[in-house]
Amino acid sequence: MNARGWRSNRKIVVMESDDWGAVRMASREAKAKLLDFGLDLAKCHYTSLDALESERDLSALFEVLASVQNARGQHPKMTANVLVANPDFDKIKAANFQAYFPEYLPDTLQKYPEHAGVLDMWKEGVERNIFRPQLHGREHLNVARWMSALQSDSKDTRFAFDLGVFALSTTVTSEKRASYMAAFDTGAGGQSVDYRGILEDAAGAFERLLGYPSRSFIAPNYVWNEEIEAILQQLGIRYLQGGRVQQYPDQAGGKAPVAHYLGQRNSLGQIYLLRNSHFEPSSNPNKNWVDSCLREVEVAFRWKKPAVISTHRVNFIGFIEPSNREANLQTFRELLKQIVQRWPEVEFLSSDELGQAIENHEH
Repeated sequence: MNARGWRSNRKIVVMESDDWGAVRMASREAKAKLLDFGLDLAKCHYTSLDALESERDLSALFEVLASVQNARGQHPKMTANVLVANPDFDKIKAANFQAYFPEYLPDTLQKYPEHAGVLDMWKEGVERNIFRPQLHGREHLNVARWMSALQSDSKDTRFAFDLGVFALSTTVTSEKRASYMAAFDTGAGGQSVDYRGILEDAAGAFERLLGYPSRSFIAPNYVWNEEIEAILQQLGIRYLQGGRVQQYPDQAGGKAPVAHYLGQRNSLGQIYLLRNSHFEPSSNPNKNWVDSCLREVEVAFRWKKPAVISTHRVNFIGFIEPSNREANLQTFRELLKQIVQRWPEVEFLSSDELGQAIENHEH
């Protein structure tokens, strides 16, 4: 994955972290009831551990980021790919599941016990140059697919709905269905979806919340097509985050893999960014994530590529299970310390900064 594309003699590290702002597991009580209902939540670490980030979660993450610095005195920074809305469960239920309503993040945060100051903390992270929100979508949800399941009274989906949970992974339910999480899976059974309206809504809400427009974007579950790219381009999105392979949806409900490389441009002039390193300790606590990620960073630098580290919010969340946050932050701190010790000249960039460097032909 490092052979083609943009190169640089600089030692650049970008950390891309998805899912901030999304409700996943609503509470410990909801988790307990889903377990009693018979769902095997242990089969998906997102379902069992991830949750809307709390002030405590952000404070602990910021402390780790601020505790490390390179030879220039710069701290690591995290590109936090954010969702600006979640389902409005009360309005959807009041409409007897016949209409969908988004609930925007400021309203959602007020309903949670340790979350009222989260948006202020996002902005604090921006000011401290350690936390850089970019757009992940309006909600991490395929609205048409989820609403269809609710209207047909799918047993597990409806039970989770009553607990304020929409993101049941396919691995924890007996329902035979595709993922609810792939928001831009256009092969979702032929339903007509206003993707333009959703993305315009998302981009506008993002700028109102943060005070600046997002210039990069990552599609939930890496699923999108040219229609989505064209809408994003018109909304000012210039850089498309992703893995080595884009999942291109077809109308039959399948996915075709489309490979990309760092710095590749599409027909609209948008630039693809490529993740080539991984830090996901919640997915496998028994793996040595420090060593494996350092090896990937080393390989990237050997190919004169930036190390773009993929990580997800779940790794830093303790709202459901505090031990998840505590253990992973200790590992994360060690990873960052090792990076600056091995490469003291390392530069920490956000995704939009990396895209701008590529666009400006900086090397």
